[in-house]
Amino acid sequence: MSGTVCRGIVLAVLAVPMSFGVAQAGRNAGGALVVHTNDNVSYGGRFPHDYWCHLSVPSTCEELNTRSDRYDPLPALVWFLWAFPADAHPEVRALRLGVVTDFTDYYVDFWWVCGPGAVEDPTPEWPMGGGDVITFDTPVYDKLFKFYWFVVFGWGPGVFFGTGPDPRVGFASFTDNSNHPVEDRCDLFGQVRWGEPGWNECPQWPTGACCFGEDCEVTTEAYCAQHGGRYIGDGVPCEPQNPCIPVPIRQATWGQVKAGYRWGRAERSAR
Repeated sequence: MSGTVCRGIVLAVLAVPMSFGVAQAGRNAGGALVVHTNDNVSYGGRFPHDYWCHLSVPSTCEELNTRSDRYDPLPALVWFLWAFPADAHPEVRALRLGVVTDFTDYYVDFWWVCGPGAVEDPTPEWPMGGGDVITFDTPVYDKLFKFYWFVVFGWGPGVFFGTGPDPRVGFASFTDNSNHPVEDRCDLFGQVRWGEPGWNECPQWPTGACCFGEDCEVTTEAYCAQHGGRYIGDGVPCEPQNPCIPVPIRQATWGQVKAGYRWGRAERSAR
């Protein structure tokens, strides 16, 4: 069995701390750790490892494929990717995750990390379970990015291989490249399954009414701000009552209000 466990690099050089708490949402909030496989691609050891990092995949999370029908002795290639909403502006310097699977070490034959100068801190059982922390030399800004690939031999229908929390800490996360790094938790994952569809929890940001003058559109808050709109709030609809059209207000003095109240009382008493 081959692998890229730490690639011989001393893990003390990891510069980005990964143990601090989450104080506020950062640039990487709302991201997902998802999966993709393609039975039309056959693994071959004659290609350099980075070759498999650069193979094209669908351009959106929703289009990624989560089912394989390749069984031992034909291996499947499985990619781990991160995905962010269309309005996001990610900056990933490091990430933490785990593998969720019912495979044993015999069935995952080879694996490799992708990304600029990536180094790892995996648990001994990785990638047949366990967790890993991956740090990059420079931050990655892609909204959909392949950061790992695996050669997996499916041994029967219904088996699975996917992303999840790092069991060492109980969560997955992304860390940015700021002077005081912000670690955003990730709770959206994916799973490749053999002989049946798997799943990806693709990221979605909350939407609500956005006002462009008196015109109303349902957008994300970020999109609304970027395009000069006024965001009313998450879950606020544009119909049936357009929140962008102001409610008419009749100007009156306090004396006029009291007079109207007295008139109303007298009118009701006379009935």
